[in-house]
Amino acid sequence: MTDCKTGSEHIKSLKDGRTVYIDGKLVPDVTEHSAFRNSVKSAALLYDYQARPENIELMTYLPEGSNRRINRAWQMPRNYDEMIKRRRAMQAWASLSYGFMGRSPDHLASALVGQRMGIEVFERHGPKRAQALRDYFEEASRNDYFLTYVIINPQAERAKDWGEQKEEMVARIVDEDSGGVTIRGAKMLGTSSIMANEVFVANLQPLKPGEEDLAFSCALPMNAKGLRVLSRKSYEAAAVSIFDNPISSRFDENDALIYFEDVKVPWERIFVHRDTDMCRAQFHDTAGHTYQNYQSQIRLSVKIKFMTGLAHRITEAIGTTNIPSVRTARPSGRTQQHGQCHDGWYGGGRFDARRMVRAEQAFHVFRAGADAGSLSAHRQHAARIIRRRSYYAALLDPRLQGPPTQAHHRRDATRRKDGPRREGEVPEGRVGRGRLRVRLAPYPI
Repeated sequence: MTDCKTGSEHIKSLKDGRTVYIDGKLVPDVTEHSAFRNSVKSAALLYDYQARPENIELMTYLPEGSNRRINRAWQMPRNYDEMIKRRRAMQAWASLSYGFMGRSPDHLASALVGQRMGIEVFERHGPKRAQALRDYFEEASRNDYFLTYVIINPQAERAKDWGEQKEEMVARIVDEDSGGVTIRGAKMLGTSSIMANEVFVANLQPLKPGEEDLAFSCALPMNAKGLRVLSRKSYEAAAVSIFDNPISSRFDENDALIYFEDVKVPWERIFVHRDTDMCRAQFHDTAGHTYQNYQSQIRLSVKIKFMTGLAHRITEAIGTTNIPSVRTARPSGRTQQHGQCHDGWYGGGRFDARRMVRAEQAFHVFRAGADAGSLSAHRQHAARIIRRRSYYAALLDPRLQGPPTQAHHRRDATRRKDGPRREGEVPEGRVGRGRLRVRLAPYPI
């Protein structure tokens, strides 16, 4: 057995007979289907990266009482040093997809870490439900599961509350006995569900008294009997090549609607049972929501770095780097604030992992130029940063982008080695007055 989970192990675990549909057709094997195989491979490469001897200490840790290491995303930090090690591991994983894999395995691991840290909230809900969460966290972490989640309801008749929708529309409890509960209906968005081992089911949207049938939380293997995955159209399947579609050809996480057709969930996997307020508390009275958003901020900071670098290379290629309007538009780094932010929150006093996460969130927002004091709106800040400072600068700003007719096909942009270029063929990397060599590796690791 290897020191930790590897890519080949993960791919093998996906050959489990799960029921996945795309374009109205049943998928026999997601690891080989043209709509999913490259994304599955990208997910597997995350595990191969952590298993490299030179990365073992960076990416993994050894849980107490275990003989196999697991990803640091599962680590509940007990001190400042562990907090930083955990962040660096997530940054390393995010860099492998240039920040474009939004639901990599560390996202749900972070959500469960935050909820497990707030186990007292589940204790108030009921000792058996708290023990179920403890046991599941132990199982998921020790096996280094790749989890997805479905925590919002499908859009239906907007004039009706969730509990008033047709029974088969929104996932709800339709029966229960000594063995567990039976759920029927749909949940969304199931990002990365195609390549996940298990699905975490919960309610992030508020529920009201009277909607207790909808008020549950549980975890299920992706091959559970009656669980159906309905994938949206695949960007990967439509990608021409890595050259033409460097992102969608391998990092398409395929959102999906998950339908539960009378799926039986055993009590030991039920974490919230018929309690509308506990559905809220599960995320907001624990550090669950904070931790999952913290992972997102780390990923977005990597994505911003990539997009900013791409924008800079474009200006170099077309010779606009030193034009004043372009030079002043480039975002400036504020990395010196990192230590100050940590010092201000840590201060040498008693370590508080939840508080430290908020400090880290503040840094990642502040570093990108937002107001560090507006933590309550950190998700909105992240959206503004990505939309205005990265995508807009790199892809839309006319000071950076050449005419759309300069978007060449791979075959047209590659110099022929066996003779003179064909008519209309352009030299490799030749764009405008400069040479642009922004080429993503087939796989970054």
